[in-house]
Amino acid sequence: MLDLSAAFDTINHKTLLARLEPHFGITEKPLAWMEAYLSDCFQTVCIDVELSKPVHMTYS
Repeated sequence: MLDLSAAFDTINHKTLLARLEPHFGITEKPLAWMEAYLSDCFQTVCIDVELSKPVHMTYS
């Protein structure tokens, strides 16, 4: 089995969105949904009961 989960760990959100339409034909509502999904993303880490400060994500 091929695990591709780490293959997309470092894709810049702006680059991804810019390539979805010309390379994959994703337009209008699906493109707007992807943009909304990737906009203002923050990540936190919880270890036991300690929660880290949110970090703005521009790559994922």
